[in-house]
Amino acid sequence: SRINHHTCGFCHSRQVDSQKTSLMMTEAGKVQAASWNFGAYDLALEHANQAVETPDPIAQWLQNTMYATYQKEFWQQVPELFTKKMDELNPGPTSDEVIADPKKAVFTYLRGYCNRCHVSGSGMQQAGDYRGKGCSACHVPYSITGQYYGHDATLAQTPASQASDKSASPRRPSYPALHTIHSTAQHIVQFAGKKYSGIPVSTCNACHYHSSCIGTTYQGLIESPYPTTWDAKGQPPSPLHGRYYMPLAKDVHYAKGMLCQDCHTTLDVHGTGTLARNMPGAVEIECQDCHGTPTQYPWELPLGVGDEYERALSQTPRGLAQEMPPYLLPQTEVQEGYLLSARGNPLANGVKKGNKAIFQLANGTKQELKLLKSRFKAGALSRTAEIAMVQITKHIERLECYACHSNWAPQFYGRNIQIQFGEEYQTPDWVTEPETPTYQFDQLSLPRPNLPAKIIETLSYVRWEDPILVRNAEARIGPGIPNTQASITILSKGQTVWHQKILRFDLSNAPVIGMIATFPHTTQKKARSCQSCHSNPKTIGYGIDEGLIFGDLSQDFFAELSNTQDQPMFSQTPQVNKIPGMFYDWSQLIGTNGKPLQTVSRQTRFCSPLTIAEQQHIQRQGVCTACHQELPDYSIGAAALQKIGKAINMLPTTDAEHSALLQKSLLLTAWVQILGIFLGIAFTIAVAYLWIQRKKKKAKKS
Repeated sequence: SRINHHTCGFCHSRQVDSQKTSLMMTEAGKVQAASWNFGAYDLALEHANQAVETPDPIAQWLQNTMYATYQKEFWQQVPELFTKKMDELNPGPTSDEVIADPKKAVFTYLRGYCNRCHVSGSGMQQAGDYRGKGCSACHVPYSITGQYYGHDATLAQTPASQASDKSASPRRPSYPALHTIHSTAQHIVQFAGKKYSGIPVSTCNACHYHSSCIGTTYQGLIESPYPTTWDAKGQPPSPLHGRYYMPLAKDVHYAKGMLCQDCHTTLDVHGTGTLARNMPGAVEIECQDCHGTPTQYPWELPLGVGDEYERALSQTPRGLAQEMPPYLLPQTEVQEGYLLSARGNPLANGVKKGNKAIFQLANGTKQELKLLKSRFKAGALSRTAEIAMVQITKHIERLECYACHSNWAPQFYGRNIQIQFGEEYQTPDWVTEPETPTYQFDQLSLPRPNLPAKIIETLSYVRWEDPILVRNAEARIGPGIPNTQASITILSKGQTVWHQKILRFDLSNAPVIGMIATFPHTTQKKARSCQSCHSNPKTIGYGIDEGLIFGDLSQDFFAELSNTQDQPMFSQTPQVNKIPGMFYDWSQLIGTNGKPLQTVSRQTRFCSPLTIAEQQHIQRQGVCTACHQELPDYSIGAAALQKIGKAINMLPTTDAEHSALLQKSLLLTAWVQILGIFLGIAFTIAVAYLWIQRKKKKAKKS
């Protein structure tokens, strides 16, 4: 924000300077994703909310040699993640301009819909969206209703002396809840006999509730198209962020009382001065930084684990930091040393004590983390966990931890975007800041420029279970969600410029719609079952039930009386409108021939659906028929064995008995084959020996 330098910047100048290049200011990731959807990648790819460039690409001001060295190599090896300069986002087009070049509608979509969450602007005036801007967007508490609960009478429409509850008298919306700042465990906010510390998740959720929804999902909430339950008076629940929600499983970290800042470092959120094009370039924290692996403690891992991008990593242990660099304040005593992030920055709240990791949480409590290696050595991992993480090493080497531990993810299939252009419409331009010294933004008198357009977005359907797996920006396999599946309708001056348009790449003719690789922030202690990946066509990318249960989206559907040729007899108005060229379901990322039907977010060159080799490696849908094709009577031996088992009541009836039988069969088969090989070798040696002896006897006789 333009006032940051003259307020917070007096003491925190580096953080204010870095904030200009952070993703929460530039929103470059959204610009990148939307520009692909509109086929405008040549128009918008190097754009941000404001023109910005970085004077210090590898953040040497941090005075952290380990990080600077890592970042310099990282920039060279994965250059598509970073840039040195971004231009200001183009203005929204006029009605005539969008008729001449419909792709320019992306600027209206970004300015009027997507990019309303940058920290240099205020939020929408609705429940859950009230927040400050600049530093106060995160560091000043706002209630979800945007009401002031303090005792400054100048902010009250009703004087505090006339309020019914003197300790908590709500005022008109659009103000902070209290005149205070929240930040770390050292600063406690108190009100009406209650207190908290740290930055609450609801503060982050003033922005992080849509698209990939990583804030609301962390709390265990998913958008619902219905108002769900009624209260005792028959009223629906109050909307949050203009939406209704349904509760699902909370992230295990949230359930433990962890706030966003307990994982995300100050560099993740404030930025470093480096210009990242999207989220993977900006976020440095990895699961292994705190949990380690079953064979290595966090301090034994080299830098870059979980952040590989197909790079060969040094095998030198990253070790620990003994002191904080100047830009960080330690949140706990050093003990044996501070843990390091995957990119070499100290974790101000995490230290090593023996073979344990101790974390000072922002809520004021300390958390002792049972590290994976310690649990494995103590035999405390379940047998399934040992199989998944220790015996099958490719899981640890190739998969994100959350590929298995994210049991659900928000899946909003088919974003149907409609933009109507015309002077009769007015949509706030959330990117352009008003030229006024006033920092109060009420919906009724918003001193903000407007766009001559109306933007509507609907969804085709919502799911949450069994997230699809894709290759992500880091070249690891992780969850993907349908965040960039846009069919676009553009209307201007009475003309239909685009109708349910799905853009395609010029060279390959492949559709630009697709999934985005993500960390859903829905981590559970109990991982997904093996079957949910290896026996589920949806997880591999073939679609829900391989798309067989869905109708043809490329055809209109009429409920009218029709003849045998399926032609409507009377009304010609369809009840479901077609999407031209959409001959498969939104959930189908890959065709049954193994080739992609959709794309995966172009964050780096590594993003893609699973390759054919990976699909074949994962897919185990025919495992059941491998045994049961011989049962009960297709094979004499198998039929006889089944009859004997039935007679002595030994046929498996439970999952555990079935698993035990398969294990027994595997071991028996393995030993039989090994013994068969040894017996074959022994027989060959014996025959050779006898033949040689016979030759010798013949030689003696002759």
